[in-house]
Amino acid sequence: MTISRIGIAGFMGSGKSLAATYLMSRGFAVFDGDAIAKKIMNSSQALQEGLIESFGSSVVNNQLVDFGGLGDRAFKTRASLEKLNSIVHPALKQYLLEFLPQQKGPWVLDAALLPLWEIEELFDCCLWVSAPVKDRLDRIQMRNNLSRDVIQVRMKMQEEIIMEPEGNRWIVLENQSTPDTFYELVRCVLSLTKEF
Repeated sequence: MTISRIGIAGFMGSGKSLAATYLMSRGFAVFDGDAIAKKIMNSSQALQEGLIESFGSSVVNNQLVDFGGLGDRAFKTRASLEKLNSIVHPALKQYLLEFLPQQKGPWVLDAALLPLWEIEELFDCCLWVSAPVKDRLDRIQMRNNLSRDVIQVRMKMQEEIIMEPEGNRWIVLENQSTPDTFYELVRCVLSLTKEF
């Protein structure tokens, strides 16, 4: 079986982008779920109206979403995060269902919340990237200006709304070592998967 359509998910800081970067070096086009969601939010008046209604007028300025301000409000409670997802995910899922099947050549979708969308049929295989909490926390802190306490709250909230997925389309990758070792793990898993 040829592996040419891959979904990558995992909690924040797990190493999803590391796996995607490796696959890009192997000729895969990489689509970033967060970037696609932001593009949709910035181009949809209906979504922006939903965001304003739920999170206040300050989250949209000149028809562009203030993603920092929206994140601060959405991650206040589990209910507010679920509200954000209920506004954005239906439109994002519909976009992906139309967009991904049209793509030629090998490609990867890098999206933390992929298991919530139930679109596994679009992929030859799905990779769930797992890593120790401390490693994830350190990685997030290195790339963001958020405090460690804020990051921990966001990590916990994300873990409450999504579970490690199960099913024969999902393969769990443990990212507990150096990037080169992780790249080798990704390569080995995909090589073995091709045989089935």
